[in-house]
Amino acid sequence: MKSLFRIADGTLVPDEDRAIAWLRRQKTEFVQVEHTGVRSPQQLKLYWKLLNKAFDTLPEGSAIATVEHLHARLKCSLGYCTEIRKSNRSTMKAHDLIDMVSLLFPARMAEFSALKNEIQPTFKVKTQMVTETIIQVPESIGLGNMDHDEFNKFFDAAQKLLADTLGVTVDELETDEERMLGGI
Repeated sequence: MKSLFRIADGTLVPDEDRAIAWLRRQKTEFVQVEHTGVRSPQQLKLYWKLLNKAFDTLPEGSAIATVEHLHARLKCSLGYCTEIRKSNRSTMKAHDLIDMVSLLFPARMAEFSALKNEIQPTFKVKTQMVTETIIQVPESIGLGNMDHDEFNKFFDAAQKLLADTLGVTVDELETDEERMLGGI
C-alpha cells in the first residue's frame, strides 16, 4: 500500500485516513519505509492549467467534450493506459461479404456483382470474420500513484505534445498570469 505522509518537526505524520487506519492495525514496533520524493501539488495545478488552456484552444464541435476527456486522451496518447483487447467473431451472409469486399476493390465491381448473382442470398460464409476491439483505460497520475521523477517525465511529454499539436505552452500560462497580476 502506498500512502502520503508529511514531515512535521522531523516526524512522519500520515496525511490520509487510510494511512492512519493502516498504522493503527500494525502489531509490530517497526515498519519498512521506502523513501521517495513526493510530487509538488503546485506542479499538478500547473498541469491542469495547461490542460484547461489547451482545451480552450480546441475548435468548436471538437470530439473532445470536456477537459477531463482531453486529460484521458492525452494519457493514452502518451502510453499511460492499460489496453484491454477483445476478439470478436461473426459469420455473415455471402452477399454481405461480397458487398463489403467490392467496396475495397471498386474497379472489380462488375466481377463481384456477377459472383453475387450466382450465390443464393441465404448462403452463409464458412469463414468467420475476426475483429479485435481495443479499449484503452487511462492510468491515474494522482499524487499517490506517480513519484516525482515519473510525473516529470509524463509532464515533459505532455507539454511537448500539447505544444506540437495545439501550440499551447507553459510559458504562455506564466505570461497570462503575469498579465492578470498587472505585469509583475
